[in-house]
Amino acid sequence: MSAIVLKGQGEAAEIELARAAHREMIKRAAKKAQENGLKQFELRGIDANANFRGHADKLARDIGIPGSGKVLAGSASGFSSYEVTIDVAKALTSSARKAAMITIKK
Repeated sequence: MSAIVLKGQGEAAEIELARAAHREMIKRAAKKAQENGLKQFELRGIDANANFRGHADKLARDIGIPGSGKVLAGSASGFSSYEVTIDVAKALTSSARKAAMITIKK
């Protein structure tokens, strides 16, 4: 899985499904990184908005490297691609999956 996109407000069930898919994506990325002998991996948002950047920074504080967020070149006008570093061991713990809840702005 490479992306999860939820447009509009959505129903409660749709929002929870998106959150569950997001947690699973992080867990799978962490498992793949672990299989490859890595201790960290990057979580990247392409043409990300401020909501994503805030969420990614929170993930970095909770299950990654705090302060690792950085803006990447090559974004569309009005957006910026953004990445943070996630710690594999923290991402694989059950409490980390709870920390990976996404916030949907209405």
